[in-house]
Amino acid sequence: MKTINVCMDFWEVGGAERFWQRLSKNMPRYKWLFTKSVDVSADIVIYSNSHKFYEQAKKLNKPIIQRVTGPRSYYLQQPSDLEAVICSSKKGYDISTHKNKHLIYNGIDFEYLNNIKPIVCDLLYGCARIGVGQKVDVACEYAIKTNHHLTITGSRQHVAENIYDKMKAKYPQFHWAGLLDEDTMLAYVKGCNKGIMPTTSHGVSNFVLELSACNKPIINIGNVEIPPIDQIDINITSQKYDNIIRSILKI
Repeated sequence: MKTINVCMDFWEVGGAERFWQRLSKNMPRYKWLFTKSVDVSADIVIYSNSHKFYEQAKKLNKPIIQRVTGPRSYYLQQPSDLEAVICSSKKGYDISTHKNKHLIYNGIDFEYLNNIKPIVCDLLYGCARIGVGQKVDVACEYAIKTNHHLTITGSRQHVAENIYDKMKAKYPQFHWAGLLDEDTMLAYVKGCNKGIMPTTSHGVSNFVLELSACNKPIINIGNVEIPPIDQIDINITSQKYDNIIRSILKI
């Protein structure tokens, strides 16, 4: 059986990467190529925020899917010759101008989740990276005001801002877990008492979807979109992607 190479623009770290880790376990025929430029071996290209990926894919005559994932990609140009536009939020779907629209919330496979042993914690904030837009300080201030112990996950990606070290020094009473792998992140989500989402800079955060799937209360200070659990694609997300890609490649 031929391997299908799917080239995707490189996001470095975060919830989207955790989703693709999960997806890959259910799609062994696919090889995900996370790159900063389009790989010539790709059978299909999926891009989100980097329009240069579209331009490179066109030059290489590759079929292209655009993912509208959140505020940074909501208002990007949607070229008319895209094979599909996949919107992972209701807002992205509503404002999409492309005729082939697909709404897919990046859900959790419950069978996978059942094998995860929970790590107990009180209040959890699972941001991908510690930076200004993530409003970690708002989460910390809320935890102090309401007498919660806060666990914060995320990388120190914004080195130039030096936000991670400044925040950790300012709020040493909290647990700074750093960037976590897929299983450990889900263990925290499964074991927390509640989650907090202080930022307004997300579309539908994978962290919010993970909390929803685990039936955890969400303190939604940032008023991000939280779709009802019965509207999230649980257990079928990989099949939807497989169907879309197979139909485009006509296999």
